[in-house]
Amino acid sequence: WPTVQAFVSTSGFTNSFTDQQYVVAQTTAAAQSPCFEIARIRAAVGQSADPGACASVQPTAAELASSLAANRSFPWRLSRNPIVAGFTISLPLLDVVSLRRREESRFAMQQAAVDLVRARDEAAVREGSASATLTGAVRALRLLDSAVVLSRDAAVAVQERNRLGLAALGDVILARAEYERIARERLVAVADALRARFVLDELGTAPAPAR
Repeated sequence: WPTVQAFVSTSGFTNSFTDQQYVVAQTTAAAQSPCFEIARIRAAVGQSADPGACASVQPTAAELASSLAANRSFPWRLSRNPIVAGFTISLPLLDVVSLRRREESRFAMQQAAVDLVRARDEAAVREGSASATLTGAVRALRLLDSAVVLSRDAAVAVQERNRLGLAALGDVILARAEYERIARERLVAVADALRARFVLDELGTAPAPAR
């Protein structure tokens, strides 16, 4: 939670020059400075100048009195050390940020768990669909195996009857065409069964369908 701290203390110091002659010298230098500047400018432009005459310039009595008074009262005319008061405010911003990060991390973990369950459900559905497809393909292949055998036997029987003069040549042609059609459908069924088995192997363990 936010906290507020207040404090009051005495600190600091006042200072002044103890050598009054130093204050007088500084005031005198300030009074003579314009004279020296004018002399420097005159000399620079080639006019006659007498910097030595500037030494005779002295501050007025009022200027000296003002400087001495200011030195005695520096800086705030205090007779004791100043009192310092203040307060500090502490805002736990880092705790707020940490709490937000924990909430975001918890939400991310929950979302990851939901995504994992959804992915497993979808995988189970895909596996179930692929298993059903494989079972259907194997059953179709089993039926076509029997149909191929029957159509082949029928084509052989018609051909034998044709040899004995009991069946026409057209019957032989039709029987052979029917056999070849069923044989082609069986090849397609074999490819479908292999494709369904491959898909199931990609998803997981492929159980062997009952034949």
